[in-house]
Amino acid sequence: MHRYSQLRLGKKNLHLIASFLVVGCTQTVTGMDVPLPELETAISRGALPVAESLMGQEVAAPIAASISAENIDFEICGESPNWMRLPESDQRMQLREIPRYGAAIEEEPLKSLSQNFWFHEAISFTTYGLSARIEPIYFSGLWTIVDTFSNCYEGSRVEKINAGQMAEVWLISHRVDHIQWHGDRYIMNVQPTGNGVQLIQFPRQETQTSLPLTIVTEDGTEVAVLSGDWR
Repeated sequence: MHRYSQLRLGKKNLHLIASFLVVGCTQTVTGMDVPLPELETAISRGALPVAESLMGQEVAAPIAASISAENIDFEICGESPNWMRLPESDQRMQLREIPRYGAAIEEEPLKSLSQNFWFHEAISFTTYGLSARIEPIYFSGLWTIVDTFSNCYEGSRVEKINAGQMAEVWLISHRVDHIQWHGDRYIMNVQPTGNGVQLIQFPRQETQTSLPLTIVTEDGTEVAVLSGDWR
């Protein structure tokens, strides 16, 4: 059992997550409110030792993890509090209108890939590429509010993401309360909201390929995280 499965932050239980991989970019969008060229333009803008003779390993691990917890500053670079996903049938119809996808959106591998983004409420990134953001944006349904992304890639943000200095998380139907680093994993505590989206960026404490992130609500419910990185 992972040592964080026993740790509580207030009332928050911790769990593990899984990751997924995405693919390339799209061409022209037809039959949609946001043409792809406009979309692309908008986007571009240490624990103390505990003697085992005094307490068992199952007790020592959460105590050590709690001692080493470090608060992480974060920024909400984009937010739309009232946003909601389209009905799934409308989303599929829109994706079929994109020449890159067409009828192939109902076939593998695109069918599973698009559904993974559609049914996840948290997507993490450790890299940035304009083309590599297209699938996450469309498959998650966030293409309807693409302007929300504009501030997240201004100035030196892109360089920091690709240099491994900054991580990014898209949080859907939840809002972030705080983030902590526990030695080998980020713990993000969130509140369910039922709608809305937050784009969150924070400084990285590690150099892993996929972001080691656990997201939990106040009652200990895990929010599964999908990796949106294209490698």
